Amino acid sequence: MADLTKSEMKLGVRVGSRKLRITHGRQAAFTIMDQVASGASNILLVLVVAKVSSTQEFGQFSLLITSYTTGLLICRAAVGQVLVIKKASDSAMPGALGAAVAIGMLASLVIIGLSIGGVVPSMYAILALVGFPILLSQDILRFSCFSLGKARLALEADVIWLLGASGTAAYLLAGAQLEASIYFVYWVSWSAISIIFMFKVARKLSRPWNLTAAWTDSRSISSALIIEAVLTLSVLYAHIVAFGRAGGVAAIGALRGAQTLYSPVNTLVALTTIILLPYIVPWEAQGRHAARERLILVAAGISAVIVSFAAILSLFPGNIGAVILGPSWRSAHDLVLPIGLGVLAAALSYLPSTLLKARGRPLLLVGASIGAATVEFGSLVLGSIAGLSPRDLAFASAVGWSGGLAIWVYAAARSKFELNSNPGVVV
Repeated sequence: MADLTKSEMKLGVRVGSRKLRITHGRQAAFTIMDQVASGASNILLVLVVAKVSSTQEFGQFSLLITSYTTGLLICRAAVGQVLVIKKASDSAMPGALGAAVAIGMLASLVIIGLSIGGVVPSMYAILALVGFPILLSQDILRFSCFSLGKARLALEADVIWLLGASGTAAYLLAGAQLEASIYFVYWVSWSAISIIFMFKVARKLSRPWNLTAAWTDSRSISSALIIEAVLTLSVLYAHIVAFGRAGGVAAIGALRGAQTLYSPVNTLVALTTIILLPYIVPWEAQGRHAARERLILVAAGISAVIVSFAAILSLFPGNIGAVILGPSWRSAHDLVLPIGLGVLAAALSYLPSTLLKARGRPLLLVGASIGAATVEFGSLVLGSIAGLSPRDLAFASAVGWSGGLAIWVYAAARSKFELNSNPGVVV
């Protein structure tokens, strides 16, 4: 066989690169659509329960959802992101499903304690103990699909969950009065059904139920990611305390309302980090500054979207805002600008954080997480001591988020990439 000419070799490289870009583009599109479907399922649950519950019942159910969300974030940090970082190869992240079940059971302990104390109905303890492990296992299988390049499979499973839960809600709402706990059972059941469609992915995971292996294999990066998630949750809860001190329940409602308005851009940022994570290492292998240049472009795009979104919200007519948030629109509208500035700084912080995760730098990740959280805590504490109004406290919080962003950028600048320096990353 004759040797290939240089022009033929270059043509082959271009064709291969084009096919790779098309594959990456399809995976990114399926990942975005899956995230939308998954988010819609969660929103559906809250809307249905809010519709059929009294204020007290909805408050109790919110405790159940808060505990589930906390477990979900920790599980994604300890397991989901590690799967994506390590590409879920045969030697990467064993015990993923075992870890998800264990974290789900630990998260349910909060609800069990609240049920013993009479804060929530005793039925909620059973719902959490059985439901949380199922829900977290479903989420980990989604991340396994992302890491294996099978985002379409995750999308199909989540669409089944969404359609099944939607159909069940429509049927039950058309009949007798529906209880929140009953719908939660159906919602979890459809999640379990969606697992069946992804279960073949579990066969490609190494020892998926071996919890000991999960910790031994990935404890350095998992520990760093868990610390980052816990600090992030702590900062979010600290905002509730600080705004409660500044203006009582009304200020907390205004904070929640303003944050809700920015939910679409927060979802966009979450999608961006999920999509970027597996591609950073190949980018850096192409050249010293290849990943940095692409991340700067992504940061510019995120900034343009958030600034535009904040401008639109600031100019929102009062009647449209009232339709979205009801009576709390007026107080939430006062916080739109400062909360938007904080959202911008926090969103940009995710990019250097993602870079550190891809580079496998757990110590820098922990150090930056602690430093950024300390600055944000400090801004809230000083604002509370100074007796700032909720609006001024929101501006102080934005300053804190900006200080945290500077710390994240500094940590990312200190880290260096070396090809295969992280043995867990498949280049």
